[in-house]
Amino acid sequence: MADKRKDSNGILLNKGERQMSDGRYRYRYTDNQGGQHDVYSWTLRPEDKTPDGRKSGKSLREQEQDASPDITCHIFRHTFCCWLCEHTDGGADSLKYIQSVMGHTDISTTMNIYAECRKASNDSRHEQLKKIAAQR
Repeated sequence: MADKRKDSNGILLNKGERQMSDGRYRYRYTDNQGGQHDVYSWTLRPEDKTPDGRKSGKSLREQEQDASPDITCHIFRHTFCCWLCEHTDGGADSLKYIQSVMGHTDISTTMNIYAECRKASNDSRHEQLKKIAAQR
């Protein structure tokens, strides 16, 4: 079993955390759109002392909390609707059903917000058809 990663003070580092050669800490994370970001700090935990001659600020773990996306009921609602879009036939009846389930008063709301989910689903179906055609 691999050893857990620790910093120069023997403190366990969490996933995404790293201590740089100059003593700074880095946390690398991926945002909701897939973009990678880094945050840096001279301290790992709020109770840690900032090294002499270095500017104090939020600890790395405090910055991690700021970077973490808030999980809300709305995110679950959006995920559920995307799932519906991906697992229905995509016809007008399906869109009307999704509109009803989501409580949208106007079908254009459903179509505009979830068009990207439907496009991804159609792209996936297109790839499946191409594989079937290639086998023949």
